[in-house]
Amino acid sequence: MPKQQQPQRRRPASQPPAQQPRPIKRGVLAAVALGVLGVLAIIGVIAYMRPRPAQATLTRPNTARCGAFPAFAQRLGFSTSAVMDTTDRIQPGLRIVEQAQGQPPKVYQAPDWAMAGYLGLPVIDNNGDIYVAPAPRVNLLLNPAERQNTIYKIDGATGAMQPFLAIPPAQPAHAENPYGILGLALDCQSHALYVSTVAGSTREQEYGQILRIDIGAARVTSQIDAIDAFGVGVGREASAARLYFARARTAEIWSVALDAGGNFSGAPMRELTYGRALNDGDGRARKISFDAGIMNLTIIPFTYTLAPLAAAQQTIRAAYDPQVAGWVVQK
Repeated sequence: MPKQQQPQRRRPASQPPAQQPRPIKRGVLAAVALGVLGVLAIIGVIAYMRPRPAQATLTRPNTARCGAFPAFAQRLGFSTSAVMDTTDRIQPGLRIVEQAQGQPPKVYQAPDWAMAGYLGLPVIDNNGDIYVAPAPRVNLLLNPAERQNTIYKIDGATGAMQPFLAIPPAQPAHAENPYGILGLALDCQSHALYVSTVAGSTREQEYGQILRIDIGAARVTSQIDAIDAFGVGVGREASAARLYFARARTAEIWSVALDAGGNFSGAPMRELTYGRALNDGDGRARKISFDAGIMNLTIIPFTYTLAPLAAAQQTIRAAYDPQVAGWVVQK
């Protein structure tokens, strides 16, 4: 039988060889890289220009008032309406003054209360202890430069006055600047004393300091350097607190956050500019306090000199305005 013819198998069609990827030209790579860099640069500019969240501030702070009336003053027959006065331009030191209707004022000064010369505003803690610092008036005869950075304490029980703490100045005192400590503020909650000093500052350079002093230990626990500040004041709101301070060279109020222990936390920030509200261009805030969310500023002239200034004391009030996210002077 004839053999059956086997069907011929078809050979698979030969496939074309795989194409090799073409090398990308260097010019194209450079163009792509430049394009990516350009996009990143645009994104960076947009991110920089986007408004950044403001630092946390307080909108309705209050100043706690906890000073106790000194026991020695009660034993001397003074009522709680008496004031601790240091404003007399003739008599140096501290006096207790009580006004009685239709009668001459009752005045008392212990012999050692003039040991520090003329004084700035006093503060009183919850033990009735009084803290003061020198504040020269006309000359340095009663306020020598070496004592301008010393805090004095009048014991609330005995009435005895003695140096409490001497703060080393950042730079030596000199004739261009006769001042040292300018501001004192008490924080009842942390039992601390906040102090501003401009000792050693020159016409060109700020060498001032802002310090927190632990009253019980009589030592500095926190400080900010190279800032000349005048009045200082603590503002508290819920669980947050800030120290507010007046710049001594400009009509501005700044603040810095306080941590749970009352020490400084973070960088200072500007809160208010009040120059347009001044009766005198040299006015600076000597005292800062808060009441029901209102910032109260006591203004006096200050020029780093002992030259007599005729401008009277002024009061400025400011409130936090949520529409501008900042403090605004009240009309």
